[in-house]
Amino acid sequence: MRTQVAYAVANIASIEVPRKEWLDLIPNLCDNCGNENVDFKNAALETLGFICEELGANDITDELKNKVIFALTSNISADPALTKSTMLAVNAFQQALPFASQNFKVNQEREYIISRLFEAFKSQDEDIRTTAM
Repeated sequence: MRTQVAYAVANIASIEVPRKEWLDLIPNLCDNCGNENVDFKNAALETLGFICEELGANDITDELKNKVIFALTSNISADPALTKSTMLAVNAFQQALPFASQNFKVNQEREYIISRLFEAFKSQDEDIRTTAM
């Protein structure tokens, strides 16, 4: 059910966000990626992934792009207890790569992103390791 709702929200966002409507959606989802409640966190990660798949790089501001990239990469972990969140974050990050072009131009940000991906490579979950590549 969560996946269907996330996909529906992303489809609505693909119309509203480029028109500068529903401005609080992406910031709220990014904030929920840090929520202690795993269900909220995972729903936000999955929804962000679908939104990133639907939106173009010019549809959101650089500030929002940074917020999305940080929200996703900060949820990548080798901790087996966080496998589901990590998988959702890695999948979403793949969709968000067009948003990361500015981040890769800043040495410290590029190193942080790469370090998070290397964290995924340490995961015991083969799907996470494969997806992170």
